[in-house]
Amino acid sequence: MEFSEQTDLKTVIKAIKKKEIRDHYDVPEVYRNNPEIVKVERMMNLRELSKR
Repeated sequence: MEFSEQTDLKTVIKAIKKKEIRDHYDVPEVYRNNPEIVKVERMMNLRELSKR
């Protein structure tokens, strides 16, 4: 799924929850480290916490 720079945060979160976004790199770069996006990605198992 392609997103423009004008895509809002809520649209990206909905796409992650619908599994239209399947990879961290599909999220627009502007939002990749946004705390809300990170939380949803972890909930959907797109982003994993690693133990060192």
